[in-house]
Amino acid sequence: MSVDLSRTRPPRIALWKHVEKVARAVPDRDCVVWGGGRRSFGELFRRSERLARFLVSKELGCFAERETLAGCHSGQDHVAIYLYNGPEYMESMLACFGSRTVPLNVNYRYVDDELRFILRKGRARAIVYDRRFADHVDAIHPDLPDLRVLIEVGGESMPAVEGALPYESVVGTDGPDVALPDPRPEDLCIIYTGGTTGLPKAVLWEQSDLWNSLGATRHPVTGRPFGSLEELRAMAREQRFTTLCIPPFMHLTGFGFVMLTLAAGVTMVIPRTPEKLVPKEIWSVVESEGVELLCTVGNAMAQPLLEELERGSYDLTSLKAVVNGGAAMSERVRSGLLLKLPDHTRVVDGVGSSEGGKQLSAVFSRRSPSGPKPRYVAAPTCHILSLDRTRLLEPHEAEEGWLASEGLLPLGYLDEPEKTAETFPTIDGVRYAIPGDKAVHVDGQVELLGRDSVTINSGGEKIFAEEVELAILRNASVKDVVVTGRASERWGSEVVAIVSLGQPATAREILSTCENQIARYKLPKEIIFVDEVARGPNGKADYRWARSVAESRDVHTSADRA
Repeated sequence: MSVDLSRTRPPRIALWKHVEKVARAVPDRDCVVWGGGRRSFGELFRRSERLARFLVSKELGCFAERETLAGCHSGQDHVAIYLYNGPEYMESMLACFGSRTVPLNVNYRYVDDELRFILRKGRARAIVYDRRFADHVDAIHPDLPDLRVLIEVGGESMPAVEGALPYESVVGTDGPDVALPDPRPEDLCIIYTGGTTGLPKAVLWEQSDLWNSLGATRHPVTGRPFGSLEELRAMAREQRFTTLCIPPFMHLTGFGFVMLTLAAGVTMVIPRTPEKLVPKEIWSVVESEGVELLCTVGNAMAQPLLEELERGSYDLTSLKAVVNGGAAMSERVRSGLLLKLPDHTRVVDGVGSSEGGKQLSAVFSRRSPSGPKPRYVAAPTCHILSLDRTRLLEPHEAEEGWLASEGLLPLGYLDEPEKTAETFPTIDGVRYAIPGDKAVHVDGQVELLGRDSVTINSGGEKIFAEEVELAILRNASVKDVVVTGRASERWGSEVVAIVSLGQPATAREILSTCENQIARYKLPKEIIFVDEVARGPNGKADYRWARSVAESRDVHTSADRA
């Protein structure tokens, strides 16, 4: 049965206005702590305000109000944030909210062709980028017709890309004396994700809906709902919390974490080496900063953290919860963490998506570590739809269906009405998001069955089989290929390519072809060579066969470890 949202509709919020009030209430509290220092709420807000005024001075902002637009279209200018985790990422996000521009997340692992695709499709008008990515920006920016502003973070005062401005010259002084616009709750966020076609999609959220869908109106530790925004602000004034976010801010897990901590007056700790996981560094800063919440993504992060706990000794008494999202954490790793962490520490596993927001959650403790297949509590707005998408399955109906959300949902995919209609259908007058996960009711809870597509989730990264297949086929020796995922203790799922050759080639030669086309994390972990790739009568790849080959390796002629 659908939920009556009219009685539970959370408060609408323009994030800029709300964070401004928090910053005024706790100006001297640490907002972000990182390897290079500390920045208070007051200072971070002032720097964000200068960047917002600069963007407005460049005539970037809102050019068409939401009510004048149909569906999945944007009436705001888009600012690409191409940075590692750091205070500049947080300031740039907040400056977008203040200038009524839209933050557009950029995966810093992408190669040039991938960057061109998302920045063209995302109509980037400005890019705030790390100097370490200057070569990529220099190569692609002439091909971006909408681009007007480049801002370079780090390095010397002279930017590496011609025409770019040093970030500190923009945020370190008062800058242009221009008035800021009046932000609105319906101003947008763009979360670049991928879809079943194998190409990234730009998901359009109204910022207020995204913030609320992530659970913003609940206490960051206890989960207790706030009755009003003023109650949330009172909590921010009166209580201090410290969090550490390992996942990149470029993905929804990290992006959402930043939104929530800024709005709740929470101190965000960023690891000294944000571009890679250094487990000793993580546990040391949890100990030294008294971190209460630690955010991870699946075994790819949690397993090395567990291995470090098994080697070293740390005082982690401050840690109340490890919050996992974006990829599954195995029972072995979860139980191992619970045994090594203090008795009061919980592991909270969340399931959600860029299209559906927060959908499922489960809380594990040393006394209740769960089994190999965890069961989740569904959010009130999360349901299981029948496979034919005609009705909601009741809790007593133990049949497979689609995990679906209603209520606070994205507007759709930027400028893609057909794909929007497919993912966000209206059924019996109710609009749903159906990202593609299958699930089943079990004893009043939900068991997640997985994504029924060729998307491979490896270490929290979505990898699309079609994209990897096309990259492999660029090698002239490859006759045919199908790409699939295989279970991995470390990564959750790893990429395996099943290849038939027209002429001799090695796995190393094939990978060399791919390396300049797709990011390294998308490269196959193994290439299995077969005489023929199985396809159906319609020419489509037989992914069930491919998975069986990857898992059993009993029908191929040879295999190369990639």
